Order: sequence, then C-alpha cells, then structure tokens
Amino acid sequence: METLEEITNIDRFFKIIDNKMIFIGEELITKIPKRFETYGHMDISDTVTTIGIMDMIINNKYNAHLHMLASIDMSPTVIDNEVINNVDYVVSTFFNGDVFINNTSVVKNQSLIYVLFKEFIDLGKTIYTMGYKDMLQLFDSSKEMTGASLSVDHAIFEVIYAHIARSKKDPNKFYRHTDMIEDDYLQIPLKQVMLSTDSTTAKLLGSYLDNTLISAVNSEDDNDEHIFENLLKGSYVDDSNTNV
Repeated sequence: METLEEITNIDRFFKIIDNKMIFIGEELITKIPKRFETYGHMDISDTVTTIGIMDMIINNKYNAHLHMLASIDMSPTVIDNEVINNVDYVVSTFFNGDVFINNTSVVKNQSLIYVLFKEFIDLGKTIYTMGYKDMLQLFDSSKEMTGASLSVDHAIFEVIYAHIARSKKDPNKFYRHTDMIEDDYLQIPLKQVMLSTDSTTAKLLGSYLDNTLISAVNSEDDNDEHIFENLLKGSYVDDSNTNV
C-alpha cells in the first residue's frame, strides 16, 4: 500500500456553498469510532450525524486528522464499517460534489465534553489518529466550540495526562520518560488501577482489589515519598531534618 502524505491544511479540498461544506476533491474517506453511538452522538440514516473527530484519507494520497469538538451532519455516497485494532469504525466515502457538512452553523453542545473525557481519558478509548500532543490540545478550544470546559487549568490536565500516557513497550514507564517516539505511545485508562497508581497502598485501596492485590505484590515499591502509606503501615518516618 502506498504511503500517504500527512497534511494539516485541508481547505483546498472544500468550498462553502449556501452554508454547506462541499468536497471538491476526487475522493474522501472518513473513519469515525462507532462507539459514539453509545452516548447518542452518532446517528446513521441517509446522512451520518457524528462528533467531528475522524481520520481522513483524501484522493488516496493524503492523510489528515479532524479533531473538531462539534456535532456535524454529513452526506456521503457510501457508508460502510471497518474494524481497526479491534474497534468498530464507521467508514464514509465522499466523491466530488458531495456534502461533507450539511450545515456549517454548528450548534454548541456541552455534553460533548463529558463524552470525550469519558471515552478518551476515563476509559482510555482514543481514536488511533491521536498522539500525545493531539490529546493535550484536544480540550483547548472546548469553551469556544461547545460552551463548556473541563473547569481546570490546562497545567492540571497536563499533569493528569502525563500520568496516563505510557510506553507501549513498558506500560509501567511514563511516556515522558522515554524518547517520546509516536510508535511507543500508549494511553491507559484513568481508572486502570494496576498501572495508574504508583504506591502499594493506593493500589489496594483501588476499585478492583483482586487485580490490584496481584499488582501490589508483584511491583516493588521503593519510593519513600508515600507518607500516607507509611502512616497506614505504621512505618517510622524520620523527621529529624524537618524544619518547623
């Protein structure tokens, strides 16, 4: 298969006519996670109504990624399904003159923030097009696009995400502690107790005691900074050097 050229600017393949976005290239294929249906944010009939997050293959030559925090309605010529990495995707094919977005006056939808945070961060079910930097920037325009935000400082979200971004070769290693090569990027669910906690006690107090007990036993913890854990264990803490 011929390697596709990665592009970020796709404006030349579309034009706006009567508030509709028309595809003016030869062929456009989009791939969108079908699980958006679970939250009522994908509807397939004569058109496809979905969250605007998708992979795009243009003219069988270019590859682009759309990460739009909005619900859009599309009118492809062909609608099909494909399984990628054991995940179901809705595949839509557009040809020259097809309507990519039926109405460019997109209505703000605050519930999209919950859906995307739940899927991508809480459950770790991201679309395969998203890398480390993409996810860090995903919610930056949420207030403008949806009318809602995460209600936390961007720096705090960075801390959370840095904790769940791991090395694909060794999920126990933080991605930021690697060479940060995209092929080695793995995102774990925020609720993945066995990997997302870094102390024995935190694992045992997690939501899955049977799994975390095994993890706590198998993972040696030599971090002296877990003061709360030391207190629970009754361990002696040397505070002789503490300034009061």
